[in-house]
Amino acid sequence: MTPIIFSELPMTGIRAMSPSNWLTVPILFCLSAVAQGATTTRAYGTWQIVHKFGSSQIVSPEGITSAASAARNAAFGADAFGIPTGNLPAGTTNMQLAFTFKSSGFFTSEPGAHIAVGTTANWQKANVAGMGGFLEGRGIVLGNVEGAPDGCTVGPIVEIEPWRRPPLTNPPTPDIKLYPSSCSALLSENTSYAVNIVADNVGDISYTLHAGSHLISSSSIADSTNYITPGLGGWFMLFVFGDGDQTQADSSWTLTFSNVTVTYY
Repeated sequence: MTPIIFSELPMTGIRAMSPSNWLTVPILFCLSAVAQGATTTRAYGTWQIVHKFGSSQIVSPEGITSAASAARNAAFGADAFGIPTGNLPAGTTNMQLAFTFKSSGFFTSEPGAHIAVGTTANWQKANVAGMGGFLEGRGIVLGNVEGAPDGCTVGPIVEIEPWRRPPLTNPPTPDIKLYPSSCSALLSENTSYAVNIVADNVGDISYTLHAGSHLISSSSIADSTNYITPGLGGWFMLFVFGDGDQTQADSSWTLTFSNVTVTYY
């Protein structure tokens, strides 16, 4: 079996000379992947999104910490980590992203917010305010999407969501689709959940959600409007609301993603 060779790129971030002029696009910790053949699994360790006094940080497995984007023009920044671009290895059609996550205050402090987790992805500066970013892939949301079309009517939950890039627009206009039939049971604070997401090249997306040995929820859908570039191999975890708090400006919480692994097959 020939492994996939991964190369690591440094974190990038830019700021002006004055703290008041911080550039407000996300600071991203990025990895790039080059495939050389057969199915393989890559372990990425434990990551955290840490929110303190109205601003966020991303903490890598090595403890390297990047400052997150700030809000601008009454819009929220977006904090992301993962592999922004890459292809499925030759001869593979499926991608699996597995991890364990725990909310320590996130669900309580940010009742209107959610985390997007995507596979078979391609993204850059994924930002709900636009600012030149884009996002495509297949995966799930963790949290609350009650206000979105077809969003689960309660939260926090897990729900399947593809992020599409329809043709005929330049740059492509995002097309987000939620599948209410995939809504999970309610999630709780300070509980470790094991998540397994599988997506393929033709639009199939599935997940399982466990608490310990107990299966909480599972679902599988076929995304019929497949405006996602075939063969993508990137992935992301994205806090959509950045430094714009949903509740109080001094809220503090931590989201932990443990044992993050990606398998191509």
